[in-house]
Amino acid sequence: WWWAFVLGRLGDSKRPILIEIDDCELVRVRGLALLDAPRFNIYLGEFTRGASIRDMTIIVDWRAQVAMLTDLTSLPMFPFNTDGIDAAGSDVAIENCVVS
Repeated sequence: WWWAFVLGRLGDSKRPILIEIDDCELVRVRGLALLDAPRFNIYLGEFTRGASIRDMTIIVDWRAQVAMLTDLTSLPMFPFNTDGIDAAGSDVAIENCVVS
């Protein structure tokens, strides 16, 4: 996905979200490792209630992004904006997570 985006092959499409949860109750997400999401790693929409995010590792490899610059003269944004956890819902618990 990243190379298609950088080379302009995706048109006007928005960058995808790895995990998008909305209009749900009592959702549990645990023990995942996520790497280099194009946009948000986890998005909890405004109608999500009672979600629990635990024991997660979310990483953006910014060194790889820097390496991409050696071959390209212009990128639309740098470093790429990849939110860790975007919690718009209510009663959300985020515990024991590493976001780097």
